[in-house]
Amino acid sequence: MKSQKHCAALRRGLFLLTIMMTMHINFLAQTPLSTPTKALLSSNLNTTPRSDFLMPYFDQIEYWHETNPDSAFQLLHFVAQNISSKSPSFEQAVLQFWKARLTYKSDPNGILEEALAQAMISASSFTVQKQFFWAVRANNLVVSILLAQNKIDKAGARLKQTIQSAKSLQPELPKVSSLWGDLYTTRAVYLEYLQAGRQTVIKNLHRSLFYYQKAGDSKGIANLYLNLANYSLNPASALNYRKKAITYYQRINYNIGLRNAYLDIGRAYQKKYSDEGREHDFGLALQALKRTQLYLPERKRNDCEIDNTLGELYHEKAHQQPEFQQKKLLLDTANRYYQLAFYAAKKEGNFEILQSNVKHRSDICALQGNCQELAVEIAQAYQQFGKKHVKALEGAYLSLNGFEKQQIETNARQQQRIVLLGSGVIMLILLGLFGIWSQRNYIRNLKKSAELKMEALRAQMNPHFISNTLNAIDSLVNHQRNSEASRYIIQFSRLSRMMLHHSRQPFIALSEELKFLQYFLSLEKLRLGDKLTYDIILDPQLRPTELAVPPMILQPFVENSIWHGIQKKQTAGACIISIKKLNETSLECLVEDDGIGRKKSKELDEKSVFEHRSLGLSITEERLSALHKLKGTALSIEDLYDTGGNARGTRVVVQLPLLPYRDELAPEHS
Repeated sequence: MKSQKHCAALRRGLFLLTIMMTMHINFLAQTPLSTPTKALLSSNLNTTPRSDFLMPYFDQIEYWHETNPDSAFQLLHFVAQNISSKSPSFEQAVLQFWKARLTYKSDPNGILEEALAQAMISASSFTVQKQFFWAVRANNLVVSILLAQNKIDKAGARLKQTIQSAKSLQPELPKVSSLWGDLYTTRAVYLEYLQAGRQTVIKNLHRSLFYYQKAGDSKGIANLYLNLANYSLNPASALNYRKKAITYYQRINYNIGLRNAYLDIGRAYQKKYSDEGREHDFGLALQALKRTQLYLPERKRNDCEIDNTLGELYHEKAHQQPEFQQKKLLLDTANRYYQLAFYAAKKEGNFEILQSNVKHRSDICALQGNCQELAVEIAQAYQQFGKKHVKALEGAYLSLNGFEKQQIETNARQQQRIVLLGSGVIMLILLGLFGIWSQRNYIRNLKKSAELKMEALRAQMNPHFISNTLNAIDSLVNHQRNSEASRYIIQFSRLSRMMLHHSRQPFIALSEELKFLQYFLSLEKLRLGDKLTYDIILDPQLRPTELAVPPMILQPFVENSIWHGIQKKQTAGACIISIKKLNETSLECLVEDDGIGRKKSKELDEKSVFEHRSLGLSITEERLSALHKLKGTALSIEDLYDTGGNARGTRVVVQLPLLPYRDELAPEHS
């Protein structure tokens, strides 16, 4: 009897604790995390012995992650500060999952390496713990990030494994049905990347809709209707799908979904106005776009996508307006919206909108003749983005290193367990098999380590290149060469798109590398004028579209020749790039200049008050070293002298393996 009373008291205590937690979570949902609230949470964490005490906070992050991402980040940061190595492995894995999910959703520019590393860590941890629902969810996130990085083959292989794993889950559970809806949505995106055909993609979207309806997932259903609208060839059907989505979003008061639906409607009418020029369509587009602003978070006054689209709408109307004064007023209105979108995109780090915005504002300033101030603003924005890029990549590099270390430690623990299993003859057999397996695993780990290092080093090239280019733009602006700076910015915008695309691939076609060098040299020619001449010589035996090389492998050597050899020369200089077939297995790339030479350049650097180190060159040398472990490469740098012993330039010879090019050529495929 006494024991029953104690049990009843314990149940009442747990019930009260649950109520208090629920009240506390609801309070968090309505207010930002203040210092007293954090102190209260910290006290609860320190005094509560339950191992699953953090899970309600993760539930709140789940609720907030789309509706209130700022608060979700705040709460995630708080949980990360209070979780420890002694916390349950499941909670640590959930923390990594939400880090990946929030990083991925808040990053529209493809700087996704850190999110990918965190998602892979959580997926691996969930699998080891046999938390299969969470493992499928985390692997689906990995697939989404790989697709965003344009790694189609890797995404397809992991998606196939993920769908196979999901078949072991209980399909009657609503959360499992909703997860199947997510998987088929991801599969539709994957098939779209494969260009599998509109009907195939729509078939998978309808399959996803079936599972969301089975789960009663209103948000999933509404999202699917928006996707189906984008694939509808009939404008009336597309509008009907979007209205259905709005109905479901209104049921659950999902403001972000309502914002997206009305933005899609506004863009649809904007396109119709652009095609047909009917004033009625302009009014409907404006009405829908204005309505999107009703669903922005309270603290968010401007949205870069909405403002940029409003700017495009008024810009299009100005083009269709024949009367000069009216055209000027419309261009001024468009420019005001573009300015709002520009500052919002810079704040949010939305590089895609920033690029579109720069193009539109450049068109308007060219008509109005006031591009000087715009050139300075754009240079500052690109500089800010470059710094953010560097910071994100540094975090990704650390995460990848941590993931690699974790995998090595896990493998070591597994090996120890295998060794302890057998005895006697069985032990000898197991040891023999283990020796073979261990050797192969070592080779695979060595290969994987080199690949991860290559990926991280390749990623570091982008911020270095951006930094040097922004310094060049800044120099032009400071010297009042504003028209040149404006042309430089526009050309750099085109080049940066190619750079971001190439940086996601371990290998690209030689023709693409040569095209990139041509763009880079034309930028340097724009900066240096007659002081620089250059030539690219290709062996006629080679077919550049059929050969593979690492991306941006020659650009740092060319940049070094120009900045440290030719630029410091009193007279004009030349840079020659030649590529030839060395033998049946090797390609020889030569970069030669007639600059002042390495010794003289080093002396000038030592006398300068500014400390300089050729980061791009050192990164490229590390990349070649890592590549050598997998393929076999060689690098030599030679100082050139005339007959009198005077320096007459530098020659760099890079030897690369002669590899065939295919779209998703990765080291493990070779």
